[in-house]
Amino acid sequence: MNTKTKLTCIAQTLAMMLMPLSLISCSDDDKGTTVPTSIPESFRELSFGAEAAERKISVQSSAVVEMTTDADWLTLTRLQTESEQVRPFTVSCTANTTADVRRAEIAVTASDGFEGTISVEQAAGNTLQFVGTPLESISVGAAGGTVAFSVRANAEPRLALDATWVTADAPRAEADVYTYSLTVAANYVASERTATATLTNGVASLSFGIAQEAAQHAEAGTMSTAKELAAKIVACVNIGNTLEAPGGETSWGNPQISADYIAGLRTLGFNAVRIPCAWHSHLSDASAYTIDAAWMARVTEVVDMCIDHGMYVILNAHWDGGWLEDNIFDASKQEAITAEQRALWTQIAANFADRDEHLLFAGCNEPGVNETSSGGKKWDAEAVARLVAYEQTFVDAVRATGGNNAKRCLVVQGLGTDISNTYDMMNTLPTDAEAGRLMVEVHYYEPYPFALMETDASWGKVFWYWGEGNHKEGSAHNATWGEESWVSDQFGKMKSKFVDKGYPVILGEYAARIQTAAGRSDTTEEFDAELHNRSRAYFNQVVTREAKNNGCVPCYWETGGDIDRKTGTAKCAYAIDGIMLGASEGVYPF
Repeated sequence: MNTKTKLTCIAQTLAMMLMPLSLISCSDDDKGTTVPTSIPESFRELSFGAEAAERKISVQSSAVVEMTTDADWLTLTRLQTESEQVRPFTVSCTANTTADVRRAEIAVTASDGFEGTISVEQAAGNTLQFVGTPLESISVGAAGGTVAFSVRANAEPRLALDATWVTADAPRAEADVYTYSLTVAANYVASERTATATLTNGVASLSFGIAQEAAQHAEAGTMSTAKELAAKIVACVNIGNTLEAPGGETSWGNPQISADYIAGLRTLGFNAVRIPCAWHSHLSDASAYTIDAAWMARVTEVVDMCIDHGMYVILNAHWDGGWLEDNIFDASKQEAITAEQRALWTQIAANFADRDEHLLFAGCNEPGVNETSSGGKKWDAEAVARLVAYEQTFVDAVRATGGNNAKRCLVVQGLGTDISNTYDMMNTLPTDAEAGRLMVEVHYYEPYPFALMETDASWGKVFWYWGEGNHKEGSAHNATWGEESWVSDQFGKMKSKFVDKGYPVILGEYAARIQTAAGRSDTTEEFDAELHNRSRAYFNQVVTREAKNNGCVPCYWETGGDIDRKTGTAKCAYAIDGIMLGASEGVYPF
């Protein structure tokens, strides 16, 4: 093979070896591949709900892509390129608070000459606006009342209230207008109070304030006479089994007294409370009869809480282990009891000397009741004189502290606070340098088989049913005495004995126990719970009415059976209704 032939073969061989490399290089150069701009079908129309949102979209393109819009509720953001053929962006929308659907277009342009659009639609926001003049705040008088307002919305708004003294019914809807009715409870505190109402409906909200005027209480420093003050009390209720518990406020199972509870009592219709209280059980120095400072502070807090709500308060020294109450007949203890009575009431009165007429003091509770009811003793002149002496110590100790205590109304107790014994034998009361400011206290739990008796006894049956129209035919548990005429006669005794002589009477306790089918001992007769409840309601009505008609201030005994001790709402509404009906029917004779 000649040289020319060899050179030709070599050239052909090299050409064959280089040819595949050239072909691979041309096909693998993606930078040389141009992807025309296009908007994927899934991104040509965007839909958003009414709330604020964000969505990622992308355009297929090898060119430089721009997106623009005139809609101020849209924001467009370029993202980092993920590949040479994809141009990603985010589309963000603000919340639509209008009642209309919003629409806009996004203009898409590219350096390769492409021009296109993306359609955007956002759902209408939840309409929420006042009908008429927009509310900023409403004012309500101290007596409370009902306030109505309307809003326009395309769905029912949710109403939130930040105060328990404002409540709302479900709104009344007519087309897209919702009308709300707010009930504002009476304000019994001598200071203004405020609340906020907030309506929300999806992304929209409205709010306005509620301001209620302060209660107008009696002028500070007012100290009425006993008759003037008694006439101001509509109905009174005991906060029983609480502060009189020797072991402390909650030791007998009731919760601490709260402002909500006191406000609830006012809402029920009571404008006075009787606070049974223990003192002997709370001495920091028993030898000097020094009341524990923390206990005095707590009692003060409760008393002021009641006064702040416009309540009259009868604060007493209750049973408290019977240090005084169960020793009326024991002459050997008279000196020690007198010393403690003087020391306790000097401290109590001095602590409250600046409180106005809303606070009354009661020297003890049911002196001698246990000694006579179960101890076999009978009232005699010596025991009566000893009780009056203890009450005289109380009166003198309070008056000696001065301030408003010089004219404060004071309450002294009858013999065991029993009406009949007090009428028959209590012919002398303590003397008081301040005329017209003493009251006498009795209690009423008659007839015993209806008011207090728990189970049948050999001598008689429990009365389940009481009063005219409330007897059950053929029942062995109808009341056989102590009904309407008896009530009237008993309180008539107090009127002639004390009221007509210028001494109003405090009916410090009265009630009838709640009987239940589970608790009864008689298994031979069916128990009619409805008739029993009606009997209790009627008993409360009659006793309350006849007490007031005869000059006796009615103070219902309550320990949590009829009234919720946390909220002050009625658990047995019929019982409270009976009291309030009797209170409206009764008229004091002064």
